[in-house]
Amino acid sequence: MSREIKLDVLILGGGFAGVYTGKALGKKMNPKNHSVGIVSSNNYMVFQPMLAEVVGASISPRHVVNSLRSLCPKVQVYRAEIESIDLEEKSVMISPDPHVNPVKIVYKELVVCLGAEIDLSRVPGMQQHALPMQTVGDAMILRTRIIARFEHAMLESDPELRRRLLTFIVVGGGYSGVETAGQILDLIASTGKSYQGLEKEDFKVVLIHAGSHILPTMDEKLARYAENTLVRRGLWLVLDQKVRAVTATTVYLDNGTWIEGATVISTVGNAPHRFVKEMIEKHDLKSERGRLVTNAELEVEGVDGLWAAGDCAATTMTDGALTPPTAQFASRLGAQCGANITAKLAGKPLKPFKFT
Repeated sequence: MSREIKLDVLILGGGFAGVYTGKALGKKMNPKNHSVGIVSSNNYMVFQPMLAEVVGASISPRHVVNSLRSLCPKVQVYRAEIESIDLEEKSVMISPDPHVNPVKIVYKELVVCLGAEIDLSRVPGMQQHALPMQTVGDAMILRTRIIARFEHAMLESDPELRRRLLTFIVVGGGYSGVETAGQILDLIASTGKSYQGLEKEDFKVVLIHAGSHILPTMDEKLARYAENTLVRRGLWLVLDQKVRAVTATTVYLDNGTWIEGATVISTVGNAPHRFVKEMIEKHDLKSERGRLVTNAELEVEGVDGLWAAGDCAATTMTDGALTPPTAQFASRLGAQCGANITAKLAGKPLKPFKFT
């Protein structure tokens, strides 16, 4: 028999937006009067902006994970997968484990902070041959793969095959892609020289980006500075090109050219979360490229008690632009969302989100 839990506020997602919403609610609301819960597939938050440093061994994997219960001490944490969301009944069904009965959570206010999902299937071969960079496990696998390539190349006598083993191709010129490429360069500089027989010329780190410059959410002048700095450090930069297909040894580009390399890392392929997409379609909600459109106070208009923050939300800022899917914005959106929910429950006016 399913258990039923009643909450005043339910947060879906344990990323930056979800955690900062929970922290704000925990600080401002008395747990004796109001109950708050977070549903997350993990009982920890991953500090994704520093996953690249795990790849380069600049920091330990344990330094990029934090317990949700420690971060949000006044919030109940439910480690489970979402089974269904009923906006009309104001309930969410969750499944902790196949061996545990599903749990029904009934809420008054629902905060959707589910972020985005990874879909590499849109590029032939990407799903089979590219390594993602989303979790701590991904970062550790990539670091292990890079070191393994060093070991294999040291024993390979064929120069062409050795160069292919030591070519690392990063797809995507956003923050994750740029930081990952930079950390691989650092790892090569610090560790590659320890492998006898491998020359500096054998190593190659390639960054492929579809835009005219990397870091598109940053000021172009700063982005160009980053480009020049990375190129001086040895990065091979390919701009204005999309990846057409990936095999175990080659990345094919839209212009008909190709790059040979034994290791491909994908930092692209974000797709709308399936439950966010389902909400938009079922309730005809306003959306922007699969993101829930909110008002300035972070409410999803058209559904009572529904809020959204973080990568799955499209909130218009004071300059008219939409909030970008970055950790800096997600954390501040979450904090403002928590403050506004507290104000609503107390009968006080809400404040619009402001951040540049």
